Amino acid sequence: MPGEHMPGTAQPSDIKGDDPVTRHRYTFGDSDLAASRLALLADVFAESSRRFIRAAASHPIRTAVDLGCGPGFTTHLVAETSHSSRTIGLDNSVSFLELARESATENVRFQRHDVRTVPFPEAPADLIYCRFLLTHLSEPVESLNLWTTQLTEGGVLLIDEVEQVETSHPVLLRYQAAVNALLSGEGQRLEIGSVLDAADMPAGVHRMSSHVVVVAPAPTEVGQMFHANLRSWRSDPRLIEKFGNAYLNDLERDLAAVVRGEIAASARWHIRQMSYERR
Repeated sequence: MPGEHMPGTAQPSDIKGDDPVTRHRYTFGDSDLAASRLALLADVFAESSRRFIRAAASHPIRTAVDLGCGPGFTTHLVAETSHSSRTIGLDNSVSFLELARESATENVRFQRHDVRTVPFPEAPADLIYCRFLLTHLSEPVESLNLWTTQLTEGGVLLIDEVEQVETSHPVLLRYQAAVNALLSGEGQRLEIGSVLDAADMPAGVHRMSSHVVVVAPAPTEVGQMFHANLRSWRSDPRLIEKFGNAYLNDLERDLAAVVRGEIAASARWHIRQMSYERR
């Protein structure tokens, strides 16, 4: 969400009919540009996620599920780190799943499913992982509670979400203003970590841990992620109405300069990592 979706890139796909799989769209889209941006995101956040999964997967994992798997980067990370017997990546994007299935193995598979509905394929699972997806759901706490019902007894749910994106650089602050406006227009929120941390869990679910880790990508990596995002959704009519084309054009130009290293604009991600056990 995004598993790869960060939770954060292209014009959203049209929503048609009443199919629960197609009823929800990923705000940052699922184009080739979105997929390439998610590849960079996977590299940037791989190590912090790997440490998190490794610490939680101390017991044998038969079935692991990766929610919002995107092109499959996090699914393979979950499989390799948890040593699960089988790992299933779930997403509702046809284009992302086409990419993900190119890397499928005997023990790593991908399936189309709306993660806001249960039961999940292959549930119950010993481990469920989600990175940067709840920020794109309008009812994140309700979704979190729903996911715990898909765990085995003793199974764990692991959540990686943004607590804060820390920056003081004017270019990145202008970008954040735009992305926050985009998400709020969909009833979503980027910095969702503190909201999830304060949420009560349903009966039978124990929160094992909740802590914040800091990830500080190189300025050029920050520029690449933000520039790809902006190129994907900058034509959204709501953004044009709110900010104007001149603002968005200038922002795209300045982010391209960050990518080239001409502007040194740094940012630090404060990532809330939460683990829950079903008892």
